[in-house]
Amino acid sequence: MQAKITIEVEYEWKPVINDEGKKYSFPMRFKEFKRGFRSYYNFPAIYRWVIRKNEEIIAVYLGEAENIGRRVYGYLNPGPSQQTNKRLNSLFHECISTGLKVELELLKIHKLRIHGYGISPVDLSSKHLRLLLENLMIEIHRQNGYVLLNKDVEETVPKSCREF
Repeated sequence: MQAKITIEVEYEWKPVINDEGKKYSFPMRFKEFKRGFRSYYNFPAIYRWVIRKNEEIIAVYLGEAENIGRRVYGYLNPGPSQQTNKRLNSLFHECISTGLKVELELLKIHKLRIHGYGISPVDLSSKHLRLLLENLMIEIHRQNGYVLLNKDVEETVPKSCREF
């Protein structure tokens, strides 16, 4: 017997902004951006790092985090075993040195229905739900032709900003 599952998501990407309305951009330190950033952004999230040239998105990295404040800290201060954080930290610094912007955005879900059941409010504390939404967003970005920086998703991830 065949089964059918439908997923309906209404969403938008929201830039991380501080109290003055300024967008967070890499590698701004938390204290410079928003007082109490790590404690304020102490929640699970789906996020994307967006590399922009003249306000146009030219590349994206998508991820999920149990604690977005801690995850961003890891990109700014990668540990020796954090290969993805080290790779992106280096790439982002190179992009900035060539005049590109690297900004952080969070997924805001307005409506989520899976198999006819509404999930509201969306509880991203569930790792399974975060992974489902992260992979759904990766596929949407792929279908829309974005350059993806997710190494486990793309076979040919750009190693340099000059490849964009």
